[in-house]
Amino acid sequence: RFALGGRVALVTGASQGIGRAAARRLVEEGAAVCAVAAPADRADLEEAVEELVGLGGRAVGLAGDVAEPETAEQAVELAVRSFGRLDYLLSNAGIFAREDPLEAAVDQLDRLLAVNVRGNYLMSVRAARAMAGQGGGAIVITASTAALLGDESMAAYNASKAAAAQLARSLA
Repeated sequence: RFALGGRVALVTGASQGIGRAAARRLVEEGAAVCAVAAPADRADLEEAVEELVGLGGRAVGLAGDVAEPETAEQAVELAVRSFGRLDYLLSNAGIFAREDPLEAAVDQLDRLLAVNVRGNYLMSVRAARAMAGQGGGAIVITASTAALLGDESMAAYNASKAAAAQLARSLA
């Protein structure tokens, strides 16, 4: 077990799946959590925050698009304003698409790259600035084994996850 009392984590993609499970575990280990999810997932986000508080944790939520700079700014500000600091970022928000690359619309590629790459970049840089001001912290970017594989029906998704993995290495 970890001793995370007094620590603060920001988790994107926190309304479901890996992000929600990670937020739950962080609270169980004593961390306060700022949970972020897409506006379309607002109801699930509210439910997730209620669950975290119900576990005896301290948690706040923000619905926002991680591909927008304002969301990164607001999320970090909310974490620091609510809990006094930011120690961890789990940049987990991501979207998936399966498409025939010969038929796929460029808008779908743009959205995959916006969420899966730009979102990770924006959240990581903004969180790192806050962490640097307090002496450090830790950032984890969720990628996928798809970053290492080729699959004709997932070309854009695989490329976005490969970029996310390389972004994590480069920022480190």
